[in-house]
Amino acid sequence: MLPRTRPGSETPDDSNRAVPLASERRVEIRHPVAGAEARLVFEGMHYVLRLKDLSIYGLCGLTDAPIAPGQFAAILFETEDPCESEIRWVRRTLIGVSFLRPLPLDIVHRMRVRHAALRRRAKSRRITGFH
Repeated sequence: MLPRTRPGSETPDDSNRAVPLASERRVEIRHPVAGAEARLVFEGMHYVLRLKDLSIYGLCGLTDAPIAPGQFAAILFETEDPCESEIRWVRRTLIGVSFLRPLPLDIVHRMRVRHAALRRRAKSRRITGFH
């Protein structure tokens, strides 16, 4: 029995092999940073980018920018220099971004620390009933 593949997922050298999943193609682990924000600069306009996850090679996040796969944009993290990026995929307002150069580890670390602090604060509010 041949392995199941989706139409168009076959490779020219081996028509029975499916394209690897995105998680199998990734070189670096993506860290959850839900709640963190960055700025997406596209065609001279600034848009809010709410991050879902982040690695040194890319991110996933929500934005209302009118952007399509294959387009280039800059991502601004706090006071850092712009990170030149390519939009890899778009699903409504959720986008996948690939950085043209690896993101410095200190930025990833700061975003992870901020995410952990937000989660602790939200958890303490639920426990104490404070809003």
